Amino acid sequence: TMPARETQPKFGQNRPPVKSENRSRHACATQLRACCAQSAEPADARVPRARVGAMERLAPGNLPNHATELSGSDADPDQEQNSCTRPPHSWSPCPGRAFRVRCGPNYEKNGRKAASGSSLYEVFGVATYNSERKLTHVGRVVELPVDPTAADLPLPPFLVINYMIPNYPPSGFMQSKKTNGPGWNLVVYCRLTDAVRAALASGGPLPPSVDLFRRFAHPEEGRALRKERLKCIFGTTDTSAPGFNPVTKHLIQSYNFKPFLSKTASSFYSVSGKYFEIDVDIHTWGQTTLQAFNTVKSRMPKMSIRGGIVIEADGDAEMPEQMLFSLCKFPREPNRGGGVRACILGGGG
Repeated sequence: TMPARETQPKFGQNRPPVKSENRSRHACATQLRACCAQSAEPADARVPRARVGAMERLAPGNLPNHATELSGSDADPDQEQNSCTRPPHSWSPCPGRAFRVRCGPNYEKNGRKAASGSSLYEVFGVATYNSERKLTHVGRVVELPVDPTAADLPLPPFLVINYMIPNYPPSGFMQSKKTNGPGWNLVVYCRLTDAVRAALASGGPLPPSVDLFRRFAHPEEGRALRKERLKCIFGTTDTSAPGFNPVTKHLIQSYNFKPFLSKTASSFYSVSGKYFEIDVDIHTWGQTTLQAFNTVKSRMPKMSIRGGIVIEADGDAEMPEQMLFSLCKFPREPNRGGGVRACILGGGG
């Protein structure tokens, strides 16, 4: 795996020069940004209209939101989502309580987990696109809404999660590891919830999870946290639906919704008062993990996937953990383009 890389272009320093191996990706991003700037429509009204190089130009929210009303706090979110009509190639908000996270006291001894509280950020848009090479820091080429209260917030008003998903087989064990090439990006756009805004405005002590993410996103306080604490959780809500063979089904069941830390495959970008972006680069995962991922990739068009991210708590003062965001992604239409046009991958541990 590659070492963790951080880029904070708005943390009081100039953007680093573009390396030669990244020039084609940077040029494509520049063209994409210029194409976005030519539109007179508001960002939330845009739809894909053009192709720039090898990539579709997608604005936030190009996938339809199929919200599912859950019957109550005791309802099983997976059962209710699976029992509803689920339009393919769509997404739905997912309650934070669908994920089990660390809680105190004395987690190191007791190992106790419980349903998460409501996510700190709510998803308002999901976009997907394909490209010949992975594209990092998508926030620079997508117009996000303007938050007039952002200057008064100690947290970023918007959160962008960019999953970079390879669409090529892993390198052989005797070959040099390939970490770039054709693939897809799944981009999740989130905004700070009203509940968190109210907690920030109250003037009282911040909830532990809110203060933990405040420190995580801070340019200086968060340096160590960003290297160690990003945790992903994802899995399929119905292991029988995609038609896995017995071996693959056992593999899925063993790791379904099992949190893991993303230490060396994540990058972070921040624009003060606008957004904080987390890039999860699946291209750089370890060889064994990529081989397992490649085994199930062909079945992803038939999978309903639930995923999210949480910042790992360490000690009672930072607990209970609370999801940053949570999302359900439904299967794509079988005749929609070539390959897997979209899938949801999250993480934690």
